[in-house]
Amino acid sequence: MKESELAKMVSIAEFELNDLIPLAASRKTSAEQIDKELEMLKKNMDETKQRISAKREKFVELCDSFQNDIGKGNNDELTIILSEKKALESEKHDLNMKIHALQTSTREYLEEILEEIQNSSSGLEAEIQRRMSEKAELLKDIGDLKNLLCSISLSEDSSMKS
Repeated sequence: MKESELAKMVSIAEFELNDLIPLAASRKTSAEQIDKELEMLKKNMDETKQRISAKREKFVELCDSFQNDIGKGNNDELTIILSEKKALESEKHDLNMKIHALQTSTREYLEEILEEIQNSSSGLEAEIQRRMSEKAELLKDIGDLKNLLCSISLSEDSSMKS
């Protein structure tokens, strides 16, 4: 191979390596962003739990108030409140199921994304190592060709002097 071809191959390999490095950085940034989104989802979940807890406490207060009113004989109000209680319990159950489903799907989605990022990162690292190895071999070949060229030039110079 000619030295210019080897130099061209080295330049191409460096160009490809320079393209792969920002891609790896982009993947890392993407993973960090996903972590931030996960933290935000956890925060939202905690806020939802706090709201549910506050509603539960209010419900308990209403129940206590209701029990006090029972002694006063408000049976129609009792029926309405009992049906509201059942509706609230059903809504609470539905919300808990939705929260659980959201947590599960979010966790699975994030695990898939992180796995893809890790696989891509591993692939990029292997590609970078392969390209670095090729570059080292090309540089060695260039050095060998230079040495050969120098030895040929020296032998021609010495044969011309003789």
